[in-house]
Amino acid sequence: ISSSGRSPVLARQLRRKIEALVPAGYGRLAKFAGRFRERVKEAIPADTPRRLFWEQALEGAVAEQVMGGRESRAAELLNARLGKRLRACHLNSYSDYYDHVTQDASGEELVHLINCVSTNFTSFFREKAHFDFLSSTVFPQFVNSGSSSQVNIWSAACSSGEEPYTLAMVAARFMEKYPSLRPSILATDISTKVLAIAQKGVYSNDKVDKMPPEFLKRFFQKGVGKCAGYVKAKEELRRIIRFSRINLMESFPWREEMDVIFCRNVMIYFTRETQQELAEKFYNCLAPGGYLFIGHSESLASVNHRFKQAATTVYRKV
Repeated sequence: ISSSGRSPVLARQLRRKIEALVPAGYGRLAKFAGRFRERVKEAIPADTPRRLFWEQALEGAVAEQVMGGRESRAAELLNARLGKRLRACHLNSYSDYYDHVTQDASGEELVHLINCVSTNFTSFFREKAHFDFLSSTVFPQFVNSGSSSQVNIWSAACSSGEEPYTLAMVAARFMEKYPSLRPSILATDISTKVLAIAQKGVYSNDKVDKMPPEFLKRFFQKGVGKCAGYVKAKEELRRIIRFSRINLMESFPWREEMDVIFCRNVMIYFTRETQQELAEKFYNCLAPGGYLFIGHSESLASVNHRFKQAATTVYRKV
C-alpha cells in the first residue's frame, strides 16, 4: 500500500484485521500495538514503503510503555495521540482514519500521523561518555591525521535538537584549542514537528537546567522580556548544523561519506532484521575509520555487522 497506489484488496484486508483487533474504537489499543507487526506482515508485501511505515510508526510509538509493562498507559497514550488526528480530520473511527491515511496521495497525513505518535525524549549531554569519547579520541584523530580536518557528523534521530546542539558545543570547545577542526553536522528526524523546534534552537529553562553552566553561558543567549524563561542557541552553533527530514528506512539522500554517526536509542524499537539492515546502511555511508554511536541500552551483538567495537556502544568502520 503506497501513496502511488497499491492493491485496494490489500488495503481492505489490513483494515479488516485492524477492525478485528480494535472492534469498536480503542478499548484494545495496547493489544493492537503489540500485535500490529504480524498483521502488517500478513497484509502488506515486505518491499513496500508502507509496510515499513506501519511496522514502526504505530508500534514504535508505544513500544516504550508496552515493553515496560504499562499496557494500560500505552492504550491511553495511543488513544490520546491518534484521537487528535481523528478530530482534526473530522473522522469518527480508526477504520475511517486508516482509509484516509492510505488514500492520501500527497503523503501529508502520514507526516501528521508520524508527528503525533512519535516518542521524542531527549536531553542535552545525554549519555555524556559519548561526547567525552568524541573530544578525547575522535576529534584528535582528524587534527592529527595530516590531511583534511573536515569532519562530517550525522545526528540520525535528532528529535528536538538537543543532541546536534550538544555535538556542536563539544566541537566548538575542541576548536578553541585546535582551530583547524572543521565540523559539519547533519541533523535529521522523521518528525517535522520536532525538526521545527530544533531549527529554532529555543529552549525553556527547564530543558537546560542540567547543562554544565560554562556551556550554557558560552553558547546560549538568555531571553529577556517576553522571552524570559527561555534560551536560544547562538549563531556559532547554528551555522554548523543543517536540519532535514529523513526516514531511516528509506535511501539516504546524499553522497558524501559521514565520519561520525549518532543513532542512539532508536534501534531498540526495531526488529532484529531492521536493526541489521540499518547497521549495514550506516556502515556503507561511513568513511573508512568512521564511528557509529548507539544508545547505552542498545547493542549490535545480536546482528551480523562489519564494525569493530571501539568503546562501550561505540563502533568503528575498519
